Amino acid sequence: MRYSLLLCILLWGCSKNSLSPARNISGQWKASATVTVYEITNCTNSGSVATYTTFPCIFTFNITAIDDNDVQVDIYGNARSGKSDNCGESPPIEDGYPVTFTGKISSSALTLTDQIYGMNTSGVIEFANFDVGDFTFTTNILSGKIYWLQYYSSNSAIGWETDKITLTR
Repeated sequence: MRYSLLLCILLWGCSKNSLSPARNISGQWKASATVTVYEITNCTNSGSVATYTTFPCIFTFNITAIDDNDVQVDIYGNARSGKSDNCGESPPIEDGYPVTFTGKISSSALTLTDQIYGMNTSGVIEFANFDVGDFTFTTNILSGKIYWLQYYSSNSAIGWETDKITLTR
């Protein structure tokens, strides 16, 4: 009887606590290695969306907690002129101008979202919050990819994605 009462109290007490992220990831995270950023567009008006320009970039993320499971992620980069396939596009991440996303923390995962015109799973373009990046983290390492793509029609879009980015505190 005594153990049953103790177990009941423990279970009831634990269930009343709200979930919180596994770790606090607020602060500045820096990459020490260059990552390739791929610009995606249909600049050749070929009717298809493809990668046309690549840029080398070193990233810095400034992460600010909004609440227990939500963060704001300001991403800075130093992308320089890159290799273009007849598009002459400028880097999507430039010195001094952050790209800002909202992030959702679940366990040791961080999913970046942005409110953009995206294509839903039914192939319909809609203005909504879409996932634009997936990262995992430990106390001192944050790694993952960004894949931001905004559609104007089913065959017209612009965006960018990265190879794997690894950042440390």
